[in-house]
Amino acid sequence: ATGTDKFRLRAEDDGTLSSTELNGTIKHRTLPIANVMAYGAVGDGVTDDSDAFLAAIAAGAGETFVPIGTFLISESLFLTYGQSIVGASKTGSVIEMATDNIPIIVCNGHSMQVSNLKLRYSNQQENTDTHAIAISLGHTSAGDAEGGCHESTFSHLIIEKAYNGFALPVWAGTPFAFGCVFDDIRILDHAEFAVRIEPAGGEPTTLTFRNVYALGQAN
Repeated sequence: ATGTDKFRLRAEDDGTLSSTELNGTIKHRTLPIANVMAYGAVGDGVTDDSDAFLAAIAAGAGETFVPIGTFLISESLFLTYGQSIVGASKTGSVIEMATDNIPIIVCNGHSMQVSNLKLRYSNQQENTDTHAIAISLGHTSAGDAEGGCHESTFSHLIIEKAYNGFALPVWAGTPFAFGCVFDDIRILDHAEFAVRIEPAGGEPTTLTFRNVYALGQAN
């Protein structure tokens, strides 16, 4: 390939990335991607796919891929250094949390990515469901000394029916956030704030927000 060659890229259901040269030559390169379907996820909106998601993340591929479908889970998904959860479409790749008052995704570390997904709770979270953070930026267990999220990207997301869309879990020690980018995000029907970053310890710095739209229950 030369600097002037052009390619069309497409994520396949088996977790590979297809690259097609515009002259018709097809090449395939398998990236370190764990497709949740390969770990037993069903994506029918009824089956609990928690084990499949946990296994895909634990496989250590780096990126967990969520194809089109509604994937019901009942446990929080934990990401750490360099890990990502990426969907095929922010309207078609849906992760639905069936358990009230827990985060959907917990990001604790750096260089993480969550993108191209719809994250929603099965039930509307209320003002008493203070741990129902769609994406928690740090630890969420009381007693953890510290934790946080930095140099990570959150983009092309729809979040529905959470207590907070994004938040630092201030009940968990002294979490922090810095160097993160939030881009093209819709946060709908949240019970409290769409984004709540009020650290108990260090101040958040260099957080970038672009095209973030919020419409809560009170609006």
